[in-house]
Amino acid sequence: MERVAEFYQLMDESRIIRRDMAASYLKKLVQPTHLEFLKRIAATISNAPRDQEGVLHLKDDQGRSVLVKDNYESSELQKDILFFEHGEPLFLQYLSEIHTGFGEELQLVCDFIGSEPYDAFFTDRDGTVNNYCGRYRSSVQSAYNAVYLSRFGRTVRQAPVILTAAPLMETGIRELCVMPEPLFLLAGSKGGEYCSFEGQRVSRPLPARVAEAMDNLNARVEELLQHPENHVFTQIGSGFQKKLGETTLSYQDVFGSIPAHDSQRLFEAVHRIVSDMRNAGHHIRVEDTGKDLELIPTSDGEVDGEQGNGGELSHFTKGDGLRFLVQELELHLSGKRILVCGDTESDLPMVEAALSLGGEVSTVFVTSDKDLRRRVYETGARCEFVSTPDVLVAALDRSALA
Repeated sequence: MERVAEFYQLMDESRIIRRDMAASYLKKLVQPTHLEFLKRIAATISNAPRDQEGVLHLKDDQGRSVLVKDNYESSELQKDILFFEHGEPLFLQYLSEIHTGFGEELQLVCDFIGSEPYDAFFTDRDGTVNNYCGRYRSSVQSAYNAVYLSRFGRTVRQAPVILTAAPLMETGIRELCVMPEPLFLLAGSKGGEYCSFEGQRVSRPLPARVAEAMDNLNARVEELLQHPENHVFTQIGSGFQKKLGETTLSYQDVFGSIPAHDSQRLFEAVHRIVSDMRNAGHHIRVEDTGKDLELIPTSDGEVDGEQGNGGELSHFTKGDGLRFLVQELELHLSGKRILVCGDTESDLPMVEAALSLGGEVSTVFVTSDKDLRRRVYETGARCEFVSTPDVLVAALDRSALA
């Protein structure tokens, strides 16, 4: 393996294998060939060229060097191999070896979650029930994680929901999850779009002019990325993400793999697109996060009766997404046991929305940040905290098996 494209191809293959492995395991079937395929993928990545720090040195389509830190991809592959080859007891022992205080945290959150089924379950993905990955495109869910979440999801009385800010499709949450059955409702763009259990994409309505602006913007950016010298920008960091009402495009990674003049060239090209669209009557705000460009349609006045902030479209939160999904799915939360999980400030609106709908809300946050913990406490929800997604998913599984 020498090219970034080969790396992503291997991760795509692992997704197919992992889905089959999780499905077979949940049916108590054994598929030894799947494990061997996964081992080959892990070995191929392990044997790829690296520097002394263990960072992969790969090439893009133009032969330029791209650095890839594959901590997530390789560690999750090894976890899957251990889980399926040596069984769950040894796997949990391994987790206790790599996570300080794992056993104590696991017992604490198991006691908190309890064994009584929940009526509804809403959770963020990355950093909450899935370990963080440096590249969204290769953050394929591990099979052990899919087994744990599936077993818990089966106990939830109403539809369990994974609600993320990332896109739903086109290298979105739907492609990255390997849970083998239509059990979880997958919602992207902060809950503004979801995949129905029949496999159909459903989204909240956008104002016609905003939808038109996003279509034009995405078409222009896609055309820009088709140039061979620009394709590398789809292979680093967040890549190119088409969300509902927002687009993300990476121009640099954490290693600075992209030469400054190439990043500047892309930056200027995107601003020319935005300027052209402004001349055509579409206003796009550009936010520079330091590695990514966030492209968001803006308004000088009210949108659907809601006042924008400084000419921007009203801010759609995960709380708004939760309410949209509750209405769409006709969920009944008043007086019901609800579990909400998150790991950042952006997940707080989910807790607040569930409370506002009359639910008896318990929440688990994956964080050691004291200020965020304080803000979770201030919501008034019953709450607990853990240090890693592995603790949370193991606790969810143990709750399901209790």
